[in-house]
Amino acid sequence: MKVYFESARKLSFWLSHPCSLSKRAIGNNKHNYSEFIAIGANSENGVALIGVNDSRSYYRTIDVSNCTVEKSGAIAAHAKKLQAIIKTLGDRPVTLELIDKTLFVISNKTKMRCETIDVKHYPRPDQDPTLTTTLEVNLELFKLGLSKVLSSMPESPIGASSGKVLEGVNISISGNFLVFTATDSHKINIFKMPLERAAANKINSELAINITIPKAAVVGQLSTLNSESEIATLGFNSNTLSIRTGSLKYQTALINGNFPDATTVLPKSFIGQYILERSEFNQAIERVSLALDNDESPRMQLEINKGMPSITVFGGQDNNKKSEDSVNTFGGAMSDSVDQISTQFNYHYLRSILGSMGSDKVKFSFAYSIRAGQEVTSQIGCIISPHNSSEHGCQHFCLITPLR
Repeated sequence: MKVYFESARKLSFWLSHPCSLSKRAIGNNKHNYSEFIAIGANSENGVALIGVNDSRSYYRTIDVSNCTVEKSGAIAAHAKKLQAIIKTLGDRPVTLELIDKTLFVISNKTKMRCETIDVKHYPRPDQDPTLTTTLEVNLELFKLGLSKVLSSMPESPIGASSGKVLEGVNISISGNFLVFTATDSHKINIFKMPLERAAANKINSELAINITIPKAAVVGQLSTLNSESEIATLGFNSNTLSIRTGSLKYQTALINGNFPDATTVLPKSFIGQYILERSEFNQAIERVSLALDNDESPRMQLEINKGMPSITVFGGQDNNKKSEDSVNTFGGAMSDSVDQISTQFNYHYLRSILGSMGSDKVKFSFAYSIRAGQEVTSQIGCIISPHNSSEHGCQHFCLITPLR
């Protein structure tokens, strides 16, 4: 195999996604395939780059307009070392040449070896699974949806098998929206992306999509996916998600199980809605965190009296408050049915939610919690959302449940 590329910088980009899946071999298995990236080349199709890690894979194709294949062949090269060598070459031309099962990286007077294994030991994820549904989306909006909700995934693995389905981002269709949902049972983060903006997409009202993408795939690859194309084609069945964009194809196994229906706990009406300055409220959270000892419950109480232009903030338990503060409101109103709103939240969760809001001002919409379809008037939760209108017609909000 011998392949010439005009730019090492471009080759570094093409390698970046497949190489990102590489991981160290386990135990004494020196030639664990997941440390390597498969490279195949022929003069008709160009070059294929494949990276595999557990249940995920990247497949990159580089057509003959972007490379010159002088000799066909295939090999699996050590991913991290190959990419590290290519990165040092800047924008110089570079040749990958296989001689007696050793891959050489050649550029001007530079000639370096890269460890290899026989490609026959490498899996072949480039064969398409049978996909039951395909859908075109705007890639940047798809990544935005994932990034907006990922902070509400569980921070650590859930032991019970029934909770595994929460360890990812659920994607479904509701009307003309692609809906991204993540929850750790304390907060539910939802982002809605309009499908009508997706490259001439025709929405089938009967199209049923309900899949859950693993956290490792969301954090490790999908939320930072880059492509030369603005459009991504999603294809999936009950077990697999496939994404094609430009010259890149990504596949991941999905989480089995039924993701909880978030609409069953979303309130239908509110007892109070107020606009707050996000930075001011974050500062109040920081002061509460400083007032409480590390071993104390991260409890932050919000109290609002009808007609008052501010929210009173307390840190600590009812019988042992460590701090008192005030945050101004910029418009809002309380329902005629109540004179005061008082509720308590975990301030870590509040901080996490505010960090996902792309707005200087945020809206706090207070409502009675919903349990088994009934309002619980002794517990007041809150939906937090950006105050300004979202870009591209997207909608974003997060429900936080109160501390008891």
